[in-house]
Amino acid sequence: ALRALWSAGNSYLEEKAPWLEIKTDPDGAALTLRTAMNLIHLYAVVSQPFIPATAAAMRAAFALENDTATWVTADQAKALDAVPAGTAFTVPPVLFAKITEQDLESYRARFGGAPDA
Repeated sequence: ALRALWSAGNSYLEEKAPWLEIKTDPDGAALTLRTAMNLIHLYAVVSQPFIPATAAAMRAAFALENDTATWVTADQAKALDAVPAGTAFTVPPVLFAKITEQDLESYRARFGGAPDA
C-alpha cells in the first residue's frame, strides 16, 4: 500500500510536469510543487514505522518547527495541507539508489545461498 501511494505521487508529478508548467502557468506550477511537498510529508509520516531513517530524512527536508505528527487521519491525508505555502525545503540526498547489475551480482554472491545440486 505504501509503494502504491508513492507510485500515485510519482504519476501525479509526471502528469503535471511542473518543470514545463512553470513556463506557461507559474501559479499552477506553484500549486503542483506545494502538493508534491505535502505528498512527501505524508509519505514521511506513513513510512516512519517501516523505514524510520528514510522517513526522518524526508521530514528533515522541511523547515517545520511543530512537525510532531505520528500518523494522519483520512481527512488530513486528503487535505494535503501539513506543509503550508512558503515553507523552506532542502533537497535531501538520494533516498533510494538504483540497483545496478553489479550490485545484483554482489547480492547474489553474498545472499543467494548454495545452488541446488
